[in-house]
Amino acid sequence: MLQQDQIKRYEDLRKRILGDQGQIKFTSKEKRMAEPSHVSLNFSIDTALWPGIMDVVGRLEKEDPGHEYIYPSAFHCTLKLCSGNNLPETIEKISKALENFKPFEVVLQGLNSFTTNAFIQVFSEDGNLFDLHDLLNDVISSGEPEFEGENYIPHVAAIYYYHKPDKLFSVLGEYKDILIGKMKIDKINLIKGNTALFVHRIETIKTFQLK
Repeated sequence: MLQQDQIKRYEDLRKRILGDQGQIKFTSKEKRMAEPSHVSLNFSIDTALWPGIMDVVGRLEKEDPGHEYIYPSAFHCTLKLCSGNNLPETIEKISKALENFKPFEVVLQGLNSFTTNAFIQVFSEDGNLFDLHDLLNDVISSGEPEFEGENYIPHVAAIYYYHKPDKLFSVLGEYKDILIGKMKIDKINLIKGNTALFVHRIETIKTFQLK
C-alpha cells in the first residue's frame, strides 16, 4: 500500500469516528480483565520509542483520567490474528512464509481513534508492513476478516475508553501528526494472552527472525 493511501485510510477513520461520537463503545476494568486470551502475530515496540509514546499518553491522562492508559511493556502492533487451534501447523506455515522476508522499518506517527480505543498510527513507507500482513493472511485463516486484508489498520493501542472521552476528543487533533519515531522490524512474535492493564498475561509461543 502506498503511503498516500495509508494517510487517507487513517484520515477517513478519524473523520468517521470524530464525526459521530455516538459510535464510541466504553469498556471497564472488569470487562477487560474478563476478555479471553487470543493468539496473534505481532511485533513489540522498540524501547527507544517508549518515552515518546508515554509523553503523549501522560499528557492525555492529565486531560482525561479514568481510562485505561497502556503501559510500555504492553506496546505492540498486531500483524495477524490467528486461531489457537493446531499451533504446530500454524508455526510451520508462518516459518515457511517468512523464509525470504527481509527486515523493514515502520514509522510511528500521529494519534487516532477506533470506537473502543485511541492508538498510535503505524506507517510503512515502503509498504512492506502491508506486504507482510497480506503474506500471512494468505497462509493463515483467523475468521475475523473485518480486521484484515483491505480492512487492516496497523496501530499501537494506547488508551481504552472507560467512559465518554469528550476531553480526549477535544485535544486529539493536537496530536494527529506528532512524530514518535522510526523502528526496525526484524522479528515477529506469535503470542497468546490478554494485554489488559490489570491482567497482562502474555505467553510468547514462538519468535520468528527476519533475515
